[in-house]
Amino acid sequence: MATNRQYEMTRRFLDKYKSQISAGEPVDIQMRDVDTFEAVTARALLSEEALEGSDTLWIKDLQENRLPKPWHVKVLELLDDDRWVTSMPPIF
Repeated sequence: MATNRQYEMTRRFLDKYKSQISAGEPVDIQMRDVDTFEAVTARALLSEEALEGSDTLWIKDLQENRLPKPWHVKVLELLDDDRWVTSMPPIF
């Protein structure tokens, strides 16, 4: 079920996992809660189209500008921060 939250992450992540996202596969991501500024590490589905039970995901470019249309994120599982891949470039 959606929590009506808003998250943000950089476009760089989308580019790195484009094939998995396009195939509708879950990906492990780290995003920032827009209201609390806390990092959230999760296994989630991402889509440009609305997903049942999804929240808003704002995509930012490298200059920190939001893209005009938000994406959608459906969190499947919250992950421990230490499971996050340290080789992944910063996403926000």
